[in-house]
Amino acid sequence: MFGFSKKPFAGRIIGFSLKFFYSIIPVNKVYKTKHAVSFYHPKPIQVGHILIIPKKHIRSFIEIKENELIYLLECLTIANVISQESHLNNNYLLCTNGGPRQEVRQLHFHFLREFQINKVDSQDFRIGKNEIKAIEHPQKNWEFHIILLPALKFPQKGLKYSKELIDSIYRMIQEINVLVKENHLNEKGFTVYILPRKDNYLEFHLGAGKRI
Repeated sequence: MFGFSKKPFAGRIIGFSLKFFYSIIPVNKVYKTKHAVSFYHPKPIQVGHILIIPKKHIRSFIEIKENELIYLLECLTIANVISQESHLNNNYLLCTNGGPRQEVRQLHFHFLREFQINKVDSQDFRIGKNEIKAIEHPQKNWEFHIILLPALKFPQKGLKYSKELIDSIYRMIQEINVLVKENHLNEKGFTVYILPRKDNYLEFHLGAGKRI
């Protein structure tokens, strides 16, 4: 199954299978919602490496449409549930690849418990109403490293999302899309990293190039 998922046409089949046949797919399942599922990675890079995937064919993070945001939000919620049930105290990382780095043409997130990425102090952000804050990371992990923060906090419990939160997340995706296009990252390859913060905001990192 893992080898098949890398085929060019596999993305659509994966999305369809997760929507209708998740219960019988031979994987070590973790948690599911109406719009997303999760299971342990068949070839983990660390203990507790989990895949979180929407139940719809969405090619990549930057191709999420406005009417598909519920799939992203429920992926984020699953990560939060796993964190709470594993007593990780929000010490985890989600990442998804784009361009040449993305081997499977279906949006999917890697849930990782151990990671090395420099967070920034909340003082570095001045959050205003309905604004997306983006800065060059003061302590880069990669040659290209931008950090972004949406305007609204992400709910820690439940599956109810306000229109304001949905709009804020969509503007975040659009902002990342602009950065990807302006810096030709779709040709080079890039990764979007999502970190939960103690203040309940989500920290988005856009990384590309060699690790520093």
